[in-house]
Amino acid sequence: MDPSCNLTNVYQFRVVVQGISPLIWRRLLIRSDMSLAIPHAALQIVFAWSDTHLHSFHIHGKAYGSPRLGGPHVDVDARHVPLAALRLHRGERFSYVYNFIDHWVCDLRLEAMLRVDPRRRYPLCTGGKRAGPPEDCGGVWAYLQRVDQHHLPLDAMAIVGTALRRVLDADEQTPICEVVGDPQTLREAVAQLDVYLQFRPEHVDRRQINAQLQALTQEQESRHE
Repeated sequence: MDPSCNLTNVYQFRVVVQGISPLIWRRLLIRSDMSLAIPHAALQIVFAWSDTHLHSFHIHGKAYGSPRLGGPHVDVDARHVPLAALRLHRGERFSYVYNFIDHWVCDLRLEAMLRVDPRRRYPLCTGGKRAGPPEDCGGVWAYLQRVDQHHLPLDAMAIVGTALRRVLDADEQTPICEVVGDPQTLREAVAQLDVYLQFRPEHVDRRQINAQLQALTQEQESRHE
């Protein structure tokens, strides 16, 4: 039997952030009886965004979102629309826009309709490549420029390495401020290394993502108890 005939299916979506190469993408499994608010929350998690900005889905010529005071008009409140009501077909695409200033656009394609696996909890992330763009980095072009300039700060490493070597070689009587040299230069070097280490464009921790998605599911279930 075609799983699309079941009352509740699992929709398998492939989500791609538009305008960025190499691709930033995720594969998500979401139950068809879940509202559009769940894909929104899941996308925030899988791309490590914080839901501090406005968003909207654009499906079959309508805008779906969560109405906010002072925000743009949405045709339908996403919280009241189950995915199944959209009558999506396999291979169909729609878009999700987040942060109308940086304007992140995600393309969602329905890859498959699957049977519900009772051993799994949904939503679930089953694949993906590369970290999501940082929340307020300025949009696609600013992000690509940041990636292009993301090189190991060798000068900063040399400064920190020299300071550490001096500390190890110094005697116990010498004040630490004399050992490490100019503290401001050292602080700036450490800050440069920290910025480099915090920005990991190739990194995706699917285990952490699914732990957060599971917490989302538990929160939704507790609200309906």
